[in-house]
Amino acid sequence: MAREQRSPFGDLVFRHRHRLNLTQLKLAREASLPSRAGLEAATVSERTVAAIEQRHTDPAKWHKPRTSTVAALIDIFGLVRGTPDYDEFVAAARARLPRPIPASTSAPASRTARPSIASPPDDDDGFLTAGREPHLARLQQAIDDAVAGAPGVIFVSASPGTGKTALLEHACRQAVRQHDDLVVLWGECTIHAGSPDPHQPFRQLLGLLAGDTATAGPRQLISPENERRIGNRSDSGVDALLDAGDGLIDRFISTATLRSLVDSGTLEPDTSTRLSSALDSSSGLRPDPLGDREQVFRVVSRYAAAGPTILVLEDLHWAD
Repeated sequence: MAREQRSPFGDLVFRHRHRLNLTQLKLAREASLPSRAGLEAATVSERTVAAIEQRHTDPAKWHKPRTSTVAALIDIFGLVRGTPDYDEFVAAARARLPRPIPASTSAPASRTARPSIASPPDDDDGFLTAGREPHLARLQQAIDDAVAGAPGVIFVSASPGTGKTALLEHACRQAVRQHDDLVVLWGECTIHAGSPDPHQPFRQLLGLLAGDTATAGPRQLISPENERRIGNRSDSGVDALLDAGDGLIDRFISTATLRSLVDSGTLEPDTSTRLSSALDSSSGLRPDPLGDREQVFRVVSRYAAAGPTILVLEDLHWAD
């Protein structure tokens, strides 16, 4: 007799749910919070979670999740694109099952299954765009305008589990592919490590613009091509820091990080010499009367003068 078992996807949902100490009901509520920004909300009921985790002897009866459901679960479980956990989760969700063979030719035809996440991705980074085309178009237009010389600010606001981060990641990857000289700098303010640091996203942005990619995660780097461009523009970042924000050195960006850039030999000789001299001189680390916010603004503005730049400040609402 065949043994009842969960689908690979159901087993992963079960394990991640227990890792976060969530009941099926709590997980469903987290995934189904109403959207405040028009993003497609995932309607995930407790029954849906139970169906995903249901054991069956016949694999054909395993529940096939909707795209929006999978996107919501990825966000709630904190799975980061490019990591083994993320890849395993998406692969399990997309797994196709063979159609069950009818018991006889006289058996009634089965109903056509509704489209599921097993469908091929709409883009080569695996992001599923169904239902999000208007939001992607709006982001793309804002990016195109900025590259053309009309910078602006756009806010992406919605409830947890609606795929805000995935939407931004996809839009940024698209932008890097479409604009040869564009650089994306991604800073995030997380509460997962305890009390949040209100300056964390700005520390990360300054580190990236100076060329420090070693401590950045896959999400912050966006793509190998973007990482390469960050490295290529590091001289502009260091010059901007020394010209407009030397008061931030050792406070927003550590001297150890900057010295490692000097030692790496990746900077142009003139930039490397200038940075080394500033680090060795106490005058190069003087406080700036204009304040931190103004210095960060000046540094980023000078950096952007070297080429179009996207700044992403993720979960900035946690910085208070």
